Amino acid sequence: VLVIIAITRCWPRFSTISKQNYGVRALCILLYISFTALSGTSLQILSFIRFKDNSGVYVKIDPTVPYFDPADHLPYALVAIFVQLFIVIPFLFLILFAPCLARVPWINLTRIKPIIDEYQACYRDECRWFAGYYLLCRQFVFLFSLVDLGEYGDIFFLQHLSIVILVIHAAFQPYKKRWLNILDIILLGDLAIYSLFNGSTANVVLGDSRVFRDAIIHILILIPILYLLGLCSLKLFVMVHTYCKGSASSLFSQSWRLNRNKYNSLDDSILSLQTFRRSTMDRESLIFDASEQSIYTQTTMPLLLTQERQSGHSSTSTLVDQDTPRPNWYRRIGQ
Repeated sequence: VLVIIAITRCWPRFSTISKQNYGVRALCILLYISFTALSGTSLQILSFIRFKDNSGVYVKIDPTVPYFDPADHLPYALVAIFVQLFIVIPFLFLILFAPCLARVPWINLTRIKPIIDEYQACYRDECRWFAGYYLLCRQFVFLFSLVDLGEYGDIFFLQHLSIVILVIHAAFQPYKKRWLNILDIILLGDLAIYSLFNGSTANVVLGDSRVFRDAIIHILILIPILYLLGLCSLKLFVMVHTYCKGSASSLFSQSWRLNRNKYNSLDDSILSLQTFRRSTMDRESLIFDASEQSIYTQTTMPLLLTQERQSGHSSTSTLVDQDTPRPNWYRRIGQ
């Protein structure tokens, strides 16, 4: 867990490939493995065995040690009972009834809600308790292993339990995605058929055909392995595809950003050039108007004044307005 968290902090690029929190996921996997190991080990310590001569009860994992022996078994048995009462059962109860406990006002599950959501996110809202259903079934298997059911009793119990698990899952179909429900039905059906072929039921159906039964059992064993390999390959393909797609989109965005900057600089250059040309033309027109005004003042105005004196007009405005074409600077002043 610490290694995965360190990797996601040092190289966050790898943690955003599938947009998931790998730290919480690693912690949930560790809790699940720890729950399975603690539950199985503690119940194995508490399991017992009786011999046919009724000489007493002994520890199943070590038949030479009497059950609850003060020196060799009782200390370990007390630790196993403590683990069952204060670790295994509360964790199982929490995963099973978390949706109900969240509605209780005086129970605050805010701090552990990410862990609970990680276990229950793949299930439909009305079937979120299925996160603890499989753990409960595993606990039933461990509990019944404490009881000596005879030579074929354990096998019959496992056969019936596997069929019940398959029927309940097929009836509820708890997952949000349909293909997950189908895959779990296939795997649970494989488990049920495997348990049937391991008991005396196979002897009734197949007789003494040991080779055929062993071949079927080996095929049934390979189905979960092929499923695991296919699932890992699909997950790896999705991660690589997402990573390549993200890299391609980032390269495209960078190139588009560079081209946009080039186009913006080119537009700025064109705009500055147009502004410069416009200012230059305005400056040239002003110079031309000034020269035109000086020429008009030096040549045309004296001629108009001479004509005015000869004709006897008192004002030059009539001659200028009616007979004389106005220059550009004159029109601009009028405007």
